[in-house]
Amino acid sequence: MTEDNEKIDFSKIEILRGKTPEDIKQTCFQLTKDYLGGVWLNASIDEIEVKRLSGGFTNQLYYCAISKPMQPNGNEPLEVAIRLYGEKHFNNLNCEGNERLTDVIIALLVSQNKLGPKIYGIFESGQIQHYYKVLNNK
Repeated sequence: MTEDNEKIDFSKIEILRGKTPEDIKQTCFQLTKDYLGGVWLNASIDEIEVKRLSGGFTNQLYYCAISKPMQPNGNEPLEVAIRLYGEKHFNNLNCEGNERLTDVIIALLVSQNKLGPKIYGIFESGQIQHYYKVLNNK
């Protein structure tokens, strides 16, 4: 509640830090082809949708989906979240040059134990994970 006793609609607040890369659609398109396969291999760049979901202190999160109706060839998802790592604000000096190693290990353990999003792919600058739709309880 605010001073005027108005409710704040947090679903309308966007938190975006950092600049969205100009080539983000091409980047997401290539990552989905490389890591997901299936229908993603047959999709063109014009048949995918990419939109930025958020940007935290170090990472940016993007929604990526095939925009035209397609049937998966196997287990591949038709929509995913792509997390791109940004610069960390502190360095983990004991990881021999890979400051994201502990983040990756934790993400994999959380995924394998079904305590967080399923990881479909891990690459040097981020990861592809299951996308969860936000449900409004109105």
